[in-house]
Amino acid sequence: MTIFTGETQTGDRRGRTLGFPTINIRVSSLTKQLELQKNSGVFIVTLTYQNQTVFGLLHLGPRPTFQNTEFRIEIYVLETLTKSATDFLKNIPEKSKIQFRLIKKIREVQKFRSQSDLISQIKKDVKMAEVWYQTEYTPNTP
Repeated sequence: MTIFTGETQTGDRRGRTLGFPTINIRVSSLTKQLELQKNSGVFIVTLTYQNQTVFGLLHLGPRPTFQNTEFRIEIYVLETLTKSATDFLKNIPEKSKIQFRLIKKIREVQKFRSQSDLISQIKKDVKMAEVWYQTEYTPNTP
């Protein structure tokens, strides 16, 4: 799939309070923004910053559980597959150039009845991504 380049930005820090801190990204290319907006959902991704590539989960689109219709690009770094994920996240300052590659869509954006339902689904998404990376991923996966 396509590699996208964006710039990190400060988000609402909601992912952190849910137990899943994310990297928020803004893509400046209008063409790329439109391409991403057509593909809302949750994706397995790779994320590259300063020649270090890590595995992650990407939420692409609005956040209907929180009545937020704004289009967002948020990546959670998979801690079990990334040595020192916390350090990786802490070392990315705002407005840093970052690349991400959509590898596999795992579900559509959903509205959950509660925050705990959302957390349960994120845990399932993380598990699915971990299994996929461990059983199917190769560096040349399209």
